[in-house]
Amino acid sequence: MVQSGKNRIETSNVVPMFAHATSSVSAALDDAFRRKRATLSAYLRYRLGDRVAADDVVQATFVRLWERRETLHCENLDALLFVTARNIANDLVRGRMRRRTMLKAYSSDVDDDISTAEVPDRVLEAREQLEVVQESLKELPAKCREAFVRHRVHGHEYEDIARDMGVSQSMVRKHVIKAIKHCAARLLEREEGQ
Repeated sequence: MVQSGKNRIETSNVVPMFAHATSSVSAALDDAFRRKRATLSAYLRYRLGDRVAADDVVQATFVRLWERRETLHCENLDALLFVTARNIANDLVRGRMRRRTMLKAYSSDVDDDISTAEVPDRVLEAREQLEVVQESLKELPAKCREAFVRHRVHGHEYEDIARDMGVSQSMVRKHVIKAIKHCAARLLEREEGQ
């Protein structure tokens, strides 16, 4: 019991009240997450265009709110889930845009340096290897080449490629592996021939 002048506060009642508030927020947060997870994931897949990134953002949203559960109120946790997820997704998109901008700037600097300076041997060798890979890809069947380029160059998921091509994910994986082996063999032939 704490006394302050005329006011008396029973401390034994204070601690359980806060503990109960935290556990009720935890339970409400858990409940909101379970009810809204699928909707939140679909919203983020649409917004980001990437299932894996969407799942990562859903997980990050829950972790961020869970870490702050002691300061949250139970009212409108559903809206808080979506606002938090949107903010995390926006951060992700901004980060992607910064990286692309930096890569483009770097790429143009490298192109300027290559065109105005002497080309180092390793850059010349990389260009030759790229030409070998491009020629190797032309030797592959169209579906095999398409699966490889979409996965390795454009970063598409096997699931998306399979759906668009009308084949199984396993077949897409086999096409990509076949393309990698073919390109590796051609590069090895080139090295042995030099």
